[in-house]
Amino acid sequence: MNWPIKNGPMLSAAKQACLDALEGRITCTEARTAFIAAAREANIYIGRQEV
Repeated sequence: MNWPIKNGPMLSAAKQACLDALEGRITCTEARTAFIAAAREANIYIGRQEV
């Protein structure tokens, strides 16, 4: 599956957040929050699922 948009401010921020988390500069929770914002920007956010 491809991401539905090529560029967007939230997508760029999410990509950077993932890199920052891998390098220990931010938490994985912060990266997840950025990724959720990017999903909302792309209109693909489904919501939280309970387990």
